[in-house]
Amino acid sequence: MRAPAHLIASPPDLGAYARNIFLRLGPNISHRAARRATIALLFAIAALAAAGCGAPGEPEPPKPVVPQPVADLAARQQGNTLILTFTLPTRSTANDDLAGYPTVEIYRGMLAAGESEHKTTTRLVYTIPADLVDTYVTGGHLEFRDPFHADDLAHEAGATMIYMVRTSVSRRHNSADSDVAEAHIFPVPDAPTALAATVTEHSIELAWQAPAGAAIAGYRVYRGELAPDSPPAETDPAKMKFISPIALAGPASETSFSDPEFDFGHTYIYIARSVAQYGPDSVESDDSAPAIVTPRDTFPPAAPRGLEAIYIPATSAAPADIELSWDISPEPDLAGYIVYRSEQPDTRGKRLNPDLLPSPSFRDIQVAADKRYFYSVSAVDRAGNESPPSSAVSAEVPANSP
Repeated sequence: MRAPAHLIASPPDLGAYARNIFLRLGPNISHRAARRATIALLFAIAALAAAGCGAPGEPEPPKPVVPQPVADLAARQQGNTLILTFTLPTRSTANDDLAGYPTVEIYRGMLAAGESEHKTTTRLVYTIPADLVDTYVTGGHLEFRDPFHADDLAHEAGATMIYMVRTSVSRRHNSADSDVAEAHIFPVPDAPTALAATVTEHSIELAWQAPAGAAIAGYRVYRGELAPDSPPAETDPAKMKFISPIALAGPASETSFSDPEFDFGHTYIYIARSVAQYGPDSVESDDSAPAIVTPRDTFPPAAPRGLEAIYIPATSAAPADIELSWDISPEPDLAGYIVYRSEQPDTRGKRLNPDLLPSPSFRDIQVAADKRYFYSVSAVDRAGNESPPSSAVSAEVPANSP
């Protein structure tokens, strides 16, 4: 720490100090004495010079915190928008952790078709303040959308957009330039229309209409799963709440798509995009209007098969009964079985078991002598859907049965 100004002496006149020493020694000074005087003078000068400096160990001013440069900048066209993605830096050039998100500056330039990258410069077009960066971040990656008017894209078809980013945590101390990202821009196809979803037992079937008058190379279907507390009447995906964000479900060469990966009772949002191909480059349209569906299991299991009924005579230990058995149902969501009995053919009759049977067998001990009974069985799934009845079988209790 430097001494207060009123305590620091004025710098001494070192030249005058040296002259006084030699004047006192006189003209007859010996060579050895002159050498000793010179050494003493040098030490004195060094001491006096040190006295005019700040106190020893004075701390240096802190070095500015500069984030490491972005190294994975990427750009792609989607509809009338260029989407930038990159990983935000979390450490400084001194390899220290950053205290929070940095401010982000986005630079942009344009190359005409065939123009060299070296002939264009980028200029600052967007600044994202540090306290707003989190609104663009998912999983440590920043995604920024740079919109263009459709007429501009058509006019500049084949041009290349050049992007570069810098970050900072303090003014005038930006990071080094990121790598450069390029994205070719082309005319955008129109989005599909009339997207609709139909639920079947094993898939959600999507269908849409192709945009009129457009050369479409194919389509891409995107899907997300909505949270239970997502606003039920909301149609803007940006205002919805997600369990799983919207992501590519798959390509489609025609105007339909089948999605077998779903669960009943969950809510899904689907969007479709048209794809235009320009040589090795492809461009997606904007999103179609979304289709939102909550599939419900209204599909009954298949009817049980292989039903058999056998009369078992009475013994000293048990009364007569009719034993039923059938094949195990292959339904993955089976909850159990129901047995029906009638005394008339082609009539289901009454239910014999109040609770669902967990296994494919049943003993009917409520039988009477000299009676013929007709039986059928149905299967029930966990959603409460009941199958059609099985083919009926009959069994007769003899007249002399006790």
